[in-house]
Amino acid sequence: MRKIPRGVYYLSFGRILQTLVTYPFKNFSSQSKVEEFEKEASLKLNSPHALAMPHARISLYYLLKHYRLDAGSEVLMSPTTLPDMVNMVLLLGLKPVFVDFKENTHTADISKAEKLLTSKSKVLYLTHLYGILPDMNEILTFTQKNDLIFIQDCTQSYGTSFEGKPVTEFANATFYSTCSLKDLHTHMGSLLCVKSADQMRAIRKNTVRDFHPLSKRYFWKFLKEDLVASLALNPYLFSFFTYYVFKILFAIDAKLIEDLIDGRGLKLGPWTFFKGLFGGSGDERRTKIPHDMLYHFNDLQAEVGLQGLKDMDDFEHRRRQNTLLLIEHLSDKAKTRLPHLEEKAHHSFWRIPIYVDDQKHFEHFLFNHGIDPGKTTLPCLPDMDIFKDLKQSAPVALKMGKHSYFLPNFHYLNEREIKHVASTINQYFAL
Repeated sequence: MRKIPRGVYYLSFGRILQTLVTYPFKNFSSQSKVEEFEKEASLKLNSPHALAMPHARISLYYLLKHYRLDAGSEVLMSPTTLPDMVNMVLLLGLKPVFVDFKENTHTADISKAEKLLTSKSKVLYLTHLYGILPDMNEILTFTQKNDLIFIQDCTQSYGTSFEGKPVTEFANATFYSTCSLKDLHTHMGSLLCVKSADQMRAIRKNTVRDFHPLSKRYFWKFLKEDLVASLALNPYLFSFFTYYVFKILFAIDAKLIEDLIDGRGLKLGPWTFFKGLFGGSGDERRTKIPHDMLYHFNDLQAEVGLQGLKDMDDFEHRRRQNTLLLIEHLSDKAKTRLPHLEEKAHHSFWRIPIYVDDQKHFEHFLFNHGIDPGKTTLPCLPDMDIFKDLKQSAPVALKMGKHSYFLPNFHYLNEREIKHVASTINQYFAL
């Protein structure tokens, strides 16, 4: 049986190679296909309007900027997301207020949000993790009752719905990332979904003024990551090469792999290799948005995105079927370690986390059974040194992040492999 990596690339290696060969000759100022991509994306995401943006964090920045909130206005937000999301809030003179998770979930506890409300609370900004939706009616009631703007990051929740309604219907605005490991991959980028044409035109007007053509040097940084990661996560190459490299690193210290994936590089003795190859952008307190991040989405990205939109439903369907099969074959004891799943929601299961107490034992047990155990690379923001001055905490989110690992549910896995994952998990919890 082939070894199972910790992640999957939804953009094929062939498509990445095609970009590698053609991008030096592309005109990165051309945007003739971007409008077509935006229209197709709005249909796929069940949103009246979609705007192609450079990064998810930039989508959040220009969205908040559009609302013209008073300085010091409070943004109630998820404690587990990209650090740069906090930077975007702070750069606009707003105050982030972290809403801790509900027990046995990976989503904000609305009862805790109620207690954090002040006269300055203006926005609820939630990140829906792992393709698992919370009770959207509870959130909608809370935001309407308290006159809050509701913004949601559905980067990991393409294809989700609640009571038959697309997730985009519940918020004032929704945005998605379209970079590495996401269902829709355009090498880099974001989609910002809004409900009114006036809102879209106003945001676009600001971006036209501020944005510039994408730098090919900056683009290469992301393309290089795509090339290396798609090869490393290829199930066949992983089985015969990457797994054994990781096995050596595991024997030394499992943290070496986490540091490499988080962008901190591979530290061996006094030397550090591959620093910044993966991620690692935004784990700092910013005083301004880097110039490279403010670029116009271009035709090359739109071409890749248009093909990706055609493949999304199939990826999501097969992954969801694998997840349901996996859950079906888990023991009752193992199932108690899964997060709460809202019955009224259609979850897309970008990942399926399971809670474990002994992290090192779990990692080694799975790895010895041919499964590379992955976990979220998103930090608990109030626990980061760069945000300590905010003097906030989110103990449940911190605990869930440290103790949750992803069970492989990838669209390409066959029934035998899914049952192998379930059997391995059952054996672990039977010890």
